[in-house]
Amino acid sequence: MQGSKFVKGAVLYESIDSYLKPLIKIVNPRIIITLGAIPLMAVFLVFEIKEHQKKALKILVDKAPLKLDNNIDLFPMFHCGSMGINFNRNMALQMNDWEKLKNYYIV
Repeated sequence: MQGSKFVKGAVLYESIDSYLKPLIKIVNPRIIITLGAIPLMAVFLVFEIKEHQKKALKILVDKAPLKLDNNIDLFPMFHCGSMGINFNRNMALQMNDWEKLKNYYIV
């Protein structure tokens, strides 16, 4: 089992360098929305953000948006699958998170 965690970590780092970093550079997004802790950590690695890496996802979702380089706003969200809704953040709280995002960007 330990070996599989290492392989998954290696694949994540490889994907960040070969896919995520170039994609963000090409798209140059105004906002980035992450679903769950692993995509959030990947974005933190792309932008070399260390101060938030040890914080709980709930704290970061509640503080959203987080400011990244190039005036990109980061909205970390809990994954909206059954595990996320049943164990991490209930449906009502997740709906409030999405409402906050919607209200933030209505022009």
